[in-house]
Amino acid sequence: MYCDFDKLSLYIDDELEENDKIEIEKHLQSCNNCRDELKILNEIKQGLSKLNAEIELPDGFHTELMKKIAPPKKYKYTKYYFMAASLLAALIAIPSMYQQPTEQPDLSRARTMEMAIDLPYMFEFDASSVEVVEEIKLDIENVGVVYNDMQTQGRLYYLLEGYDNYKLIVDIFEKNNYDIAPISDFINVPEIGLFELIVNYP
Repeated sequence: MYCDFDKLSLYIDDELEENDKIEIEKHLQSCNNCRDELKILNEIKQGLSKLNAEIELPDGFHTELMKKIAPPKKYKYTKYYFMAASLLAALIAIPSMYQQPTEQPDLSRARTMEMAIDLPYMFEFDASSVEVVEEIKLDIENVGVVYNDMQTQGRLYYLLEGYDNYKLIVDIFEKNNYDIAPISDFINVPEIGLFELIVNYP
């Protein structure tokens, strides 16, 4: 058998047919180059698995960052705000690529990253308690909203896509009298791509 480095990668990931696996194992017994390559691939795989650890941001990070890049009240985005918002969206979305989806697999991580660079809408509220947030989460699940869950301690953070999901969220908030204070409230938009729903709670 000749050295096939592509098959080594499949071998590490346990994606080979049984006969190919046996053939690779026999070849590894006699080929130093492939054994060295296998060792390097194993080290890379172990290093990448360590990236799955969730990144913890310091308390108040989001609030302080939002104060520094807060949009003008009429949502007129300047060049600098847009760059900062894009950077923030990428900063938030990148760690989620290394984690398994917990709620809704419909919005893929690659699609989230692709759209997160162009993130014009953010709707943020402060809730009075965790119970209010649990009620909001339940109402959102009950109507079938598709979202990417990126919440952290003290912050409900859903990344959503499309006007249909936007309309469902607005309807939920209009029909229920949640004990919340808007930081940036919903606006009337004819079309919407990707948007953030953030609810901070104690």
